[in-house]
Amino acid sequence: MNRKQSISIIFFWVLCFAMPALAQDAIITNRIWDPTIKTVELRNSSDLFAPPVLVLGADNVQLSCSFDDLKGSIHHYAYTVVHCNANWTPSRLWPNEYINGITEERISDAKPSFGTRVAYTHYAFQLPSSSMQFTRSGNYLLKVYDESNPSTICFTLRFYVVEPLSSVTGTVSKSSSIEQRDAYQEVDFQVTAHSYLIDPRSNVCAYILQNGREDDAIRLRPKQVVG
Repeated sequence: MNRKQSISIIFFWVLCFAMPALAQDAIITNRIWDPTIKTVELRNSSDLFAPPVLVLGADNVQLSCSFDDLKGSIHHYAYTVVHCNANWTPSRLWPNEYINGITEERISDAKPSFGTRVAYTHYAFQLPSSSMQFTRSGNYLLKVYDESNPSTICFTLRFYVVEPLSSVTGTVSKSSSIEQRDAYQEVDFQVTAHSYLIDPRSNVCAYILQNGREDDAIRLRPKQVVG
C-alpha cells in the first residue's frame, strides 16, 4: 500500500466517525422529504390560528397533525418526537427522559379519497396521545416516517412544549423612526421571571417571528436586567 492509498483510507475512516457527530449537531427544520406528501399541517386543536404550542401538564389540549399522501394506496406511517436545544439541535436527553409512555406510535387514522382526479390518502393524528405524554418543556421536532423503514423520513415539523415559569407582556406599534413608519413595526416587550435565573444576559434570549416564519426570525438578548 502506497502513502496516497493510506491517507485516503484514513480520511475515509475519519469521515465515518465524524458523521454521527455532524448529525447530532445538525440544525433541524420544518421540511417535507417525500415528494408524494402534500398539505402538511400541525395546528392547535382549540385555536387553528395559534402556533403549534402545548402547555406542559395542561388537560384536553392537543396538536392536530394531518397530511395527504399521493401514492393513493394506504401505507403504514408512524411518528416520534425529538427533544431539541434552544438552537434546534437534538438534545442529549434519552426519549424516556422527556416522554412518559411509548416513544413511537403508528398513525391509524387513514381515509382514502373518493371521486377525485388524483387519488390520495388523508392521514391525521393528535399529540400528545394517551400513550405518549411529554414530561419536559422545550423545543420538539415531530418526525413522521415509513413504519417498515424508520430511516425513511417523510417530513419533520417543529413544535413547542412550554412551562409557565415566566410571563411576557408587550405591545406592537408603528416604528418610532419616521422614515420606517409605513414599512416597519416596533415590538416592545418585557419578560418577568417567576423564579431565579442564572446569568439572564447569557441564558435568556427572545425570538420574534413574522407570521410564524422561523427562517427569518430575529433573535434578541436582554437589553436591561432588573433585580
